[in-house]
Amino acid sequence: MVVEKSRTNVYLDTNLKAQAKEIYKHYGLSLSEAVNMFLAQSVFSRGSTL
Repeated sequence: MVVEKSRTNVYLDTNLKAQAKEIYKHYGLSLSEAVNMFLAQSVFSRGSTL
Protein backbone atom coordinates (compact mmCIF):
# COMPACT_ATOMS: atom_id res chain seq x y z
CA MET A 1 0.00 0.00 0.00
CA VAL A 2 1.50 3.31 -1.10
CA VAL A 3 0.67 6.31 1.08
CA GLU A 4 0.68 9.74 -0.52
CA LYS A 5 2.32 12.30 1.75
CA SER A 6 2.13 16.07 1.93
CA ARG A 7 4.34 18.65 3.59
CA THR A 8 2.78 20.73 6.37
CA ASN A 9 4.26 23.62 8.32
CA VAL A 10 3.40 23.79 12.01
CA TYR A 11 4.62 26.27 14.60
CA LEU A 12 5.78 24.42 17.72
CA ASP A 13 7.21 25.40 21.07
CA THR A 14 10.96 24.93 20.50
CA ASN A 15 11.64 23.35 23.89
CA LEU A 16 8.62 21.04 23.70
CA LYS A 17 9.65 19.91 20.21
CA ALA A 18 13.18 19.05 21.35
CA GLN A 19 11.90 17.09 24.34
CA ALA A 20 9.37 15.19 22.24
CA LYS A 21 12.01 14.32 19.61
CA GLU A 22 14.17 12.74 22.33
CA ILE A 23 11.26 10.67 23.62
CA TYR A 24 10.30 9.41 20.16
CA LYS A 25 13.93 8.74 19.28
CA HIS A 26 14.02 6.34 22.22
CA TYR A 27 11.28 4.33 20.46
CA GLY A 28 12.94 4.57 17.04
CA LEU A 29 10.40 7.08 15.72
CA SER A 30 10.86 10.40 14.00
CA LEU A 31 8.77 13.38 15.01
CA SER A 32 6.99 13.10 11.66
CA GLU A 33 6.09 9.46 12.32
CA ALA A 34 4.85 10.31 15.82
CA VAL A 35 2.64 13.14 14.51
CA ASN A 36 1.23 10.81 11.84
CA MET A 37 0.45 8.24 14.54
CA PHE A 38 -1.31 10.90 16.62
CA LEU A 39 -3.36 12.06 13.64
CA ALA A 40 -4.27 8.48 12.67
CA GLN A 41 -5.41 7.71 16.22
CA SER A 42 -7.44 10.93 16.30
CA VAL A 43 -9.21 9.96 13.07
CA PHE A 44 -9.68 6.35 14.19
CA SER A 45 -11.27 7.39 17.48
CA ARG A 46 -13.04 10.36 15.91
CA GLY A 47 -11.46 12.53 18.58
CA SER A 48 -13.38 10.86 21.41
CA THR A 49 -10.24 10.34 23.50
CA LEU A 50 -8.91 13.88 23.10
